[in-house]
Formats: sequence, C-alpha cells, structure tokens
Amino acid sequence: MTRAGISILKFDFVNAFNFNPLIYILPLVLFIIIFKEYSIVSKIYHQKIFWVSLLILTISLYVYRMIFVYPEVPMNYDNRNLIEWIKNKIL
Repeated sequence: MTRAGISILKFDFVNAFNFNPLIYILPLVLFIIIFKEYSIVSKIYHQKIFWVSLLILTISLYVYRMIFVYPEVPMNYDNRNLIEWIKNKIL
C-alpha cells in the first residue's frame, strides 16, 4: 500500500494499481471515517454491508494475487501447515 501511495504522489497511476489496486478505495474509506458525523456519510459508516463488502474485497484480492500474481516467492506451500493437518484429521 505504501509503494502504491508513493506512485500516486508521483502521478504514476498504472504502477500504483499494479502495486495495490485497493489504493483507489482508500480515499473513500478515509473520507467516510473522517466525516462520519454528517448524516449522509453516517448512513454509510454504520452500514455493516459496506464494511463486510470491503473486507471480502480485500481478502479476495489478497488470495487472487497470492495465487495468480505471486505464486512462487510469497506463497511457498508447506505440506506440514495447519490447514493440511486439519484436512488430514477430518478426511
């Protein structure tokens, strides 16, 4: 997120998107948090669906990038991990 923000400050929007596509949602979220006292923004701020959607979008993007964009280095798969242990116990 930091490299994406620095890229935006340098007006390198394509590179910012490549670093983290959610950088363009950050101003909206900050706006909602800062101006939550105002009635229109307060309705959005107090909607759980907004925050849950943002969370699902963030997690989905993370999983997508770890599988398709960075499959080798950040996501080395170890068969001795917790998920494999749980699967072996259940199955």
